[in-house]
Amino acid sequence: MLNIEAGLYFCPSHWLNSTLRIALVGCGATGSAIAPLLFKLNHIRKELTAQEYGLQLFLFDPKKVTETGKNRTGFFSTEVGLNKAEAMANKLNTAYGKNFSCGFPRHFSPSDTSMDFDIVITATDSAKSRYEIQKFMGRKKSKTSLWLDIGVGEQFGNVVLGEFGKGNHRLPNALDLFPDIGKGEEDNVLKRPSCDVLDALTRQNFTVNETGATTAVGLLSRLILNGSISVNGAMYDVEQCGSSPIRISREVWRSFGYRYRKPRSVSCQN
Repeated sequence: MLNIEAGLYFCPSHWLNSTLRIALVGCGATGSAIAPLLFKLNHIRKELTAQEYGLQLFLFDPKKVTETGKNRTGFFSTEVGLNKAEAMANKLNTAYGKNFSCGFPRHFSPSDTSMDFDIVITATDSAKSRYEIQKFMGRKKSKTSLWLDIGVGEQFGNVVLGEFGKGNHRLPNALDLFPDIGKGEEDNVLKRPSCDVLDALTRQNFTVNETGATTAVGLLSRLILNGSISVNGAMYDVEQCGSSPIRISREVWRSFGYRYRKPRSVSCQN
């Protein structure tokens, strides 16, 4: 799937003839922008495969929609008090007329690995939760699962698509390229109260979450629809109106501290 010499990553072969199971962890400002884009991507994929293969979305979030929080998310006043994951799933299913998505009013847990996800998208502001998801998803050996992570700051963010697991012979994920996530230090910064709407909006750019969402789904859509990608992430800055791709390259990955090594070949002896 990874051809480092050509600078390309090819989608897992089973994606070509199956509906993709996607877990979206977090339905806040970023997650609520991602879910409708996946809804559109489902329509496009079904059209291209004569209605055979689309996407199946599973949403995870333990929190409820708040009056203040709805200002930065895709929820309405009528949804205040409802669980975010369930409210978003109901909204998408009503629009689609089918069971496109399913909402779980809780955190993503180790037992959820049995649901056999093809892709796990983390749109959560908790560094600790992202580290834990990588830890127990990395233990699965049945098939290749991809991790699409969106990290968002006040004016900037990063998107990384990589493989779960260990070792420097695979497509690096967010923890490989940004190891400080594992320390959970950013959680203390993000815990700053934002009950005041004006304070929340002035300290974080209004479009930083949407930019992360469109960058992430744009990258994923190229892999799903075209079958390959030449970049596996990007760093963006909405204040400067720019972004920098993370190309599939030994040199680029090395600048992040990830040194790619070819997997050892297995020799057969008679």
